[in-house]
Amino acid sequence: MTNATATPRQFDFIAKLVEERKNTCGVTDVAAFMQVLADQRLTKTGASALIDNLLSQKPDAKVAPAAAATPAAQRSNRFAAKCERCGKNVPAETGTLTKDGGRWIVAHVEGGCPVDLQVELNQLLAEIPKGYYAIPFIGLDAARNDLTFLAVGTKDNGDRTLRHVVGGHGELNGMSIEWCRRAVAGLNTVSLEVAAATYGQEFRHCGRCGRSLTDDSSRARGIGPECATKLWS
Repeated sequence: MTNATATPRQFDFIAKLVEERKNTCGVTDVAAFMQVLADQRLTKTGASALIDNLLSQKPDAKVAPAAAATPAAQRSNRFAAKCERCGKNVPAETGTLTKDGGRWIVAHVEGGCPVDLQVELNQLLAEIPKGYYAIPFIGLDAARNDLTFLAVGTKDNGDRTLRHVVGGHGELNGMSIEWCRRAVAGLNTVSLEVAAATYGQEFRHCGRCGRSLTDDSSRARGIGPECATKLWS
């Protein structure tokens, strides 16, 4: 059955592939990532699609063990650069330089970003309703993926959330504000209804509520029958 839940072997294989590609996928907690998949009742078909997506990406480069005399992983930034968190300029010698896997990341000191990231995210998403969307790819390798998948939500306190959905299942948190700006810019270039429908058609999950689409008409529409009656606001 196409809607059967993914098998334990598929879950184990996905966990192994994600563990090998944590930096590439932006996943810091594999167990939490797998729990998201379980909570979303990942199907066998969805698991196969996610496995294919992961296999198309190279595993992270293995980092050799650091020698005893290796200097601290974090230091002051010698040159000016963009902050990884807020996207604003960090003048030389005023921020931090931290090694993350195989790359060095520049950021303002804790609490030093000149903008409130949550406030900006709330402003960016003010006119975008909760839902799941597919937009033109905003990453570096457009030849490998032609779409980027997003999940837009609202916390209990009213703050907005924007997450990157990998393979149609599994949401990644902690995206940089610069990435969020590009994602919202991409959303503003397309019809929200079309973007949500495209998401649903790609992964057979409703572009409004994220639930599995169980009949052919809903899959063709990309939106479930109840959500299809709701206005976009």
